[in-house]
Amino acid sequence: MPSTIGSSLQECPHCGYVAADLAEGDERDRLFAQSERYAALCELPQFSRRSSRFLLRAAIELARGDFERAFDSTLCAAADADDCDLSDIARGLRTIAGRYLAGRALTVDLRLRLLDVLRRASDWTAATVLAGKMMAENLAHPHAAIIRFQLGRIEARDDRCYTLSQALRSDHDPEASNDDAEHLDHVVHVLGRLKRR
Repeated sequence: MPSTIGSSLQECPHCGYVAADLAEGDERDRLFAQSERYAALCELPQFSRRSSRFLLRAAIELARGDFERAFDSTLCAAADADDCDLSDIARGLRTIAGRYLAGRALTVDLRLRLLDVLRRASDWTAATVLAGKMMAENLAHPHAAIIRFQLGRIEARDDRCYTLSQALRSDHDPEASNDDAEHLDHVVHVLGRLKRR
């Protein structure tokens, strides 16, 4: 994630409410932002204002029951911890984010993201189990290639960050098209879904 991730959230200077657009909140959000629980969250120690904003947003999303967005917001805080060279905190935040999706019905793309989060959190057992379940589904390219890449990184106990293109380049699939347009279409589709949030 770029080091400008914090600019995508605004924070009310009066109540601490956090959103991409402060005008977008509804009455539920405003009531939660006025609660003692939210006030206590605002007072917690922080390693950066950006990550604090994302964690406050995750708390709002959890109060709304939106676990997928809470997952995303917590991952933004983890990326900020990475930017601050706080790998233990980043790993812990990824562990927390992964718990938000535990036991829920997830799309293939979201399970791939969860797999990456589990690996980056060094939760080797959970990552291995999820990858094994996904491999048993006989998913097509590029999903299968990404899972194979993740399994290789899990086996190597590698919790570093990789790009999608690195994962796809590392595993040439003979069933896959030689045309990179297929990969690009998939990436554009996933990014488009994230942008609409």
